[in-house]
Amino acid sequence: MMEKLENYIWSVVKKLRIQSWFWKMTEHFPGTKTMVTSLYRKQEQEEQLQKIWCKRIGFILIFLLTAFLFLLIPGEEKEETTICDGSTILREDTGKEISFDFITQVQGEDKKETITLYLDDREFTPEEFLQLDKLCLTYLNEKLKGNNQSLEKVNSSLNFVAEVPQTGIEISWVLPENYIREEGSLNYMEIPKEGVKTNVVAQAKWRNWEKEYTFPITIESNNLPQGEWAVYQIKAAILEKVEQQNAQKQIALPTKIGDYSVRYEESEKEKSPPVYLLVFLIIFFFPIIWKKEERKKIEHRQQQLQLDYPEFINKSMLLFNAGLTIRGCFKRLGEEYQRNLQKGGERRYVYEEVLTAYQEMTNGASEAAAMEHFGKRCRQLSYLRYASIINQNMKKGTEGFIALLETEASDAFEKRKELSRQMGETAGTKLLLPMMLMFGIVITIIIMPAFMAM
Repeated sequence: MMEKLENYIWSVVKKLRIQSWFWKMTEHFPGTKTMVTSLYRKQEQEEQLQKIWCKRIGFILIFLLTAFLFLLIPGEEKEETTICDGSTILREDTGKEISFDFITQVQGEDKKETITLYLDDREFTPEEFLQLDKLCLTYLNEKLKGNNQSLEKVNSSLNFVAEVPQTGIEISWVLPENYIREEGSLNYMEIPKEGVKTNVVAQAKWRNWEKEYTFPITIESNNLPQGEWAVYQIKAAILEKVEQQNAQKQIALPTKIGDYSVRYEESEKEKSPPVYLLVFLIIFFFPIIWKKEERKKIEHRQQQLQLDYPEFINKSMLLFNAGLTIRGCFKRLGEEYQRNLQKGGERRYVYEEVLTAYQEMTNGASEAAAMEHFGKRCRQLSYLRYASIINQNMKKGTEGFIALLETEASDAFEKRKELSRQMGETAGTKLLLPMMLMFGIVITIIIMPAFMAM
């Protein structure tokens, strides 16, 4: 399916004639360019780059479609059970409408009918009354004073809570005269200069429980600085003007209040980030995932080159012993590799570089230059040494050439054994976490029966 999607994306790209965009995008992702030039021969690079970008675009499209469908599909609601134990109805704390069937026999004939009824809220017991009373009074004593030191010294807004958290208790307030507004702010225009003593009453209610609490308070005289007092007067005048125009569709706000000129502007509103922003944030991290994938492929290439080096140098040594030249040796190795690929063999990067080097020689490059390029493309010290031995042979003759290759092959096998040992240790480390999880499961299976028997 993914391959069909990639082909479709490529056909759309060709119709729109934007193939060059792939190379432009690659310039912004140097890791992708490095990976393609390292893993593939020059004649394959354009095709591989096309596949990589079509795959990435397809992955993004699938992700966006999945996210869109996920947002559209509502969650499944859990089916509620009405009848328990065959003949019991559970009354929940909040009232709700329920339906159930009853079945009986009348004169030997089964009768089935449906009953629909509304269950009221469960009523509290006297013991629960005491608990609610204590809980509500404690909460009101803590919250009512707001930022004031106490209710005996009130000089700022009170906190008129509407409910008690984690309960269904609703609070309504009865306020004294016009000293305090409904939201809890002090109405200094009505408060005497010497202050005033008064009461606020909280009426609490939840189902069949009701309670009234009276709180004596002392409102101190107006000690606001002149600037704050002016702002307060302007605010009070605006609120009064709005109340006077209750029947008007357009409310005219005052532009001059006392000695102060007033102008108005829109308040800045907090904008909550849209849901789709999360999707774009996730897409923003895709390049990081791509870089990690590219680095993983490069590491795989380097590891494969290390593992293939002993076999490669031994094959080369056998062909040189048989009298083949460097060009003939690389031609023979490349042809053998291509036959293996046609039979379904695995891609081996060292022989890809062999084919590239042979192509350079065929195109007119000198054998010395082709070998130098071969060593640099492999990006490993062992292949650079191999290229150096070959070039040294061309400059100084064949004396001691095979001996050098034999020494290099022996060292390569020793390093291969060391690398295999390191890979085994790494695999053992990766298995450590699953082994610990299995150990935890076994311990749980052994210990749980003992705890359950206690």
